[in-house]
Order: sequence, then C-alpha cells, then structure tokens
Amino acid sequence: MSGFTRLETVFRDATDPILIEDLDGIVLDLNDEAARTYGYTRRELKGLPIKVIVPEERHAQADDLLARCRAGEIVRDVEGARITKDGQEIPVLLSLSLLKDDSGTPSAIATFAKNLSQIRAAEEAIRQLTRVFRDAADPIILEDLNGVVVDLNLAAEQLYGWGRDELI
Repeated sequence: MSGFTRLETVFRDATDPILIEDLDGIVLDLNDEAARTYGYTRRELKGLPIKVIVPEERHAQADDLLARCRAGEIVRDVEGARITKDGQEIPVLLSLSLLKDDSGTPSAIATFAKNLSQIRAAEEAIRQLTRVFRDAADPIILEDLNGVVVDLNLAAEQLYGWGRDELI
C-alpha cells in the first residue's frame, strides 16, 4: 500500500471533521466526519466557501485564521464555531495546517475542527451538580477512600461549625 493511499484512509476515517480548502477558503474536500457533523454531503460542500459553515459573527475570525495560516504561522487550538446544514451551532477547537505541493509551494489548507459539544455539555452537567451539592439543605461531607475530607457543602459547615478551608 502506498503512503498516499494510507494518507487518504487516515483523512477519510479521522474521528474529527477535516476540511481541505484552497488558499482562498473554498472547500476542496472533506472527510466523512465533516460530512456527518455538518450535515452536508461532499458534493454539496465542495466548491463552496468555508464561511458557509462559519457563523456570520465569526467570518472575520475565519479570514484571520486563513491569512495567518497562508503566511506560514502555526495555527493551533483556536476556539471557534461551525454551523450545521440545519442551522445548529457547534463549538469547535480549530487547528489549521498549510499544505504544500512537491515543490514546496503552498497549495491548500487543512482545517481540523474538534467538536466541543460533548465537552461543553459535560462541563454544564458538572456545574449543575456542583450547585445541587453546594445548595443542598442536608449536610453533605465528601471523603476520599482514606477518610480524608475532600469537600463539604454549606449545610455541613453550618451544622458542624467548621469551615470548608478548615476541614479540607
């Protein structure tokens, strides 16, 4: 199997959305995960500007990232957003890579987008559970497996007369 064929397989089967754009931001190709995540078929998205899946308020960011990448700057882990075909906004972590042809001339840009939706949902669930814990009417003390106090809520502080900082 040639290296190129393996590279195509990695691109197609990657677990994060990947778009290949020309230097002006026109979509040249996308992997299966990008099609699934954004809700467009390859045929629908190829040939369109990347801004089709970028919220309008982030168009300036998309232009800036493209320009920075074209200029040879390493663009990694930039928070952004994408819009699906049905209008849903998805928070993403973007990384862009300048692709060069065999002679070393820049020819395209690969944009990798890590979907942060599940991470954001988990963070919100943790915030909600923390509020429930802190605001519970009953005293709650959390201990590790060795019996060392790792946290307590306000009701426990009030009932036992010890502050969090004193017991943790």
